[in-house]
Amino acid sequence: MNIIENQENFIILEEKALQMYPEVTKLTITNTGLKHIDENAFRNTKLKEIDLKNNRIKILPWKVFHGNKIVEINIEGNPLTCDCNSKWIQHKMKNFEAFLGPFGDEITCFDYKNNRTERLYNVTIDGCGRENNA
Repeated sequence: MNIIENQENFIILEEKALQMYPEVTKLTITNTGLKHIDENAFRNTKLKEIDLKNNRIKILPWKVFHGNKIVEINIEGNPLTCDCNSKWIQHKMKNFEAFLGPFGDEITCFDYKNNRTERLYNVTIDGCGRENNA
């Protein structure tokens, strides 16, 4: 297991950040300033579980998790945007996929137009291309 906690200055998970830890199967990055994860950060790893709870992630592209062996992520407590960028997460919520962990149905997003937090499951997100429904 690899753990990064309570590091306010940790804001980017770069592509090569995990190369030194190829055998890690569980990664915890919680309560940090993390805002961006490189699209290839989890490629060529043996990660199965990723806890990204309580960071500052607004946009989490599905491509970050595509094509690897990850079976569960926790993304609670992040200010995800209530727009097409979060549509793939909403799709997994509505299909009750275990990928989002035991509290996946409680994931929220922030509606920047109305300045309020909403339960992502209940938000209407229209006008997205197929690539947002991964």
